[in-house]
Amino acid sequence: MKFYNYVFYNIYKSFLRLYNNDDPIFKAIMFLSIIDFLYLANVISLLDFFGIRISIGNVYIVGILVVAPFMVVNYFLFVYKDRYEEIKRSFDKEPFFSITITRLLIILFFLIPVIGLITLIYLNKHK
Repeated sequence: MKFYNYVFYNIYKSFLRLYNNDDPIFKAIMFLSIIDFLYLANVISLLDFFGIRISIGNVYIVGILVVAPFMVVNYFLFVYKDRYEEIKRSFDKEPFFSITITRLLIILFFLIPVIGLITLIYLNKHK
């Protein structure tokens, strides 16, 4: 959970720098929820690769219906009772990793579901 908090903290800091007065908390939660959805899509594609079919229906509607619960969970993890302030104070005074390792881990956290999903979709079409 500490790593997930740290990922949120870095996303929040990035949006705070880019869009100071334009609700960086909501944008960070939305972005993290989309990444969570991509991880779920990887699991579904992996199951499909191994022959376990999950009927999805309209991908856009399912995407919205799945991202919304992720947003609710992330809201309660980070915004409810201003928990993001506690996380921010915690990581502002003591970083989780060095800057270089942090950047690498955050980039990997975002790239793994994207590359995995593309790979699994390609493999599923060429079985």
